[in-house]
Amino acid sequence: YLDAENVRPVYFRKHCFEGDDRYEEFARFSYGQDGTCNARMRKNYKSGRVKERTESSKVAVYDMVSVMGYAKSMNTSGLKEGKHIDFRLVDAAEILDECLIYQGKETVKLSGKKYNCLVFQLVEPYMEKGKTKFKDILTIYVTDDNARKIVQMDIKFKVGSAKAKL
Repeated sequence: YLDAENVRPVYFRKHCFEGDDRYEEFARFSYGQDGTCNARMRKNYKSGRVKERTESSKVAVYDMVSVMGYAKSMNTSGLKEGKHIDFRLVDAAEILDECLIYQGKETVKLSGKKYNCLVFQLVEPYMEKGKTKFKDILTIYVTDDNARKIVQMDIKFKVGSAKAKL
């Protein structure tokens, strides 16, 4: 659930079924007067084990769904291709440092129609041999108009990938 007025998450729930791995994740978000985001997180494992954590952040915190709302609402005027936009993401009862990379504009053709799109790539930073590298997680294609419709998503999973089109 997303607070559309402020483009920030309120509640997130995820049921995951990946092979024999099954779990549920929950996050409730609240906000202090100073803009601090408080995230109460919980992960229920198939075994019955529960992982809970509460964390506060001065930096914006999103979940896998609300980050798309964030990308849709972003003012891209003056944004250069390759610009890294850092944020924090709730995942598995943890808050991770993540990054959206603005990939510029691209024309996407779907069902005979052409859409001028803004392209954002959600990546997860990791270290390899002392250098920061990025693992591609999600690419979002958003129309470059006032509607800001998501017309395509390319998603990478642990066990494969998916492409969703309008």
